[in-house]
Amino acid sequence: EIGSGLVGSEMCIRDRGDKVGITCGSNQANVEYEYTGGENSLFTATGGNAEEIWVLGTQEYDVTAYYPFTGTSGEEPVAVEVSTGSEEQATAATREKIDFLFAKGKATASQPNVKLAFNHVMSRIKLTFVAGDNVTLSDITCYLINLKTKGTFNPTTGATTVGESTGENTDILWENIGEDDAYTVQAILLPQTLDKTVYIQALSLIHISEPTRP
Repeated sequence: EIGSGLVGSEMCIRDRGDKVGITCGSNQANVEYEYTGGENSLFTATGGNAEEIWVLGTQEYDVTAYYPFTGTSGEEPVAVEVSTGSEEQATAATREKIDFLFAKGKATASQPNVKLAFNHVMSRIKLTFVAGDNVTLSDITCYLINLKTKGTFNPTTGATTVGESTGENTDILWENIGEDDAYTVQAILLPQTLDKTVYIQALSLIHISEPTRP
């Protein structure tokens, strides 16, 4: 089983300009906020004061937030179609687009400031190839086989789904993994229960050095 909530992702909400969607109660949905940083790690509504979320009355409000923002500010977001194939795993930038985060909390008029502790809803795998004694690696081709690579992310609940079938052409492929990559690959994956054995296949031309005699 591949679970969610990974630790140590290459990406988190720490860059100024990162945008999230925040929902408070039933009437303030998917309001677009931008991370502005500062000592208190603040977010500001991109639409200005007119779109700021207000906490009124005496009731307690459920607050949810997700990253990255999608849809239209002020409108309920729809489920995002997710693909975790080879193209999405190619670079840190493409992986960031599918490394969804989600947070939830409570707000009241007396305690309107909500600390949003974002958790990863996707999983990550990291593979590093290490040469043995007297072995020199060259560029590597690597396949990750039998994982489901199609699904959805729900920005309202933070839940993910996967397709029913792995089907064909779902292998994740990396090519020319070399010294510039530290012989390492990473993938952001949909959490899933495995119904097939998952394989890792790798191919490299290697040079074996003869050990020297003292």
